[in-house]
Amino acid sequence: MVGAALLVLLGLVLFVAGILTGVTALYWACVAVCVVAAVRLLLVRRKLRATPGAPARTAAKAPSTPAVPAVPDAGQAAPVAIPPAAWPAVGPEDLADPPVEQV
Repeated sequence: MVGAALLVLLGLVLFVAGILTGVTALYWACVAVCVVAAVRLLLVRRKLRATPGAPARTAAKAPSTPAVPAVPDAGQAAPVAIPPAAWPAVGPEDLADPPVEQV
């Protein structure tokens, strides 16, 4: 994987050199190097997927303990959910203008 990263950096250098010098061959060398880097990344990905004994990647599981305890601790207040209907009806146009900073 490090080899592919170095190839991408080499491709960037070739691209910039091609832009600065106007030599078209450097641009096409950049394309070729980046294609080789992409192929290497695909091969590494396939190899990692086929490795026996590697843990399968799955979607994130739910946490084993709830984020909010069912019974709050004695020293902590329980979180309170405020329904949207109780939110104040203040829009951005109702707020005061911020002070102007002199530059």
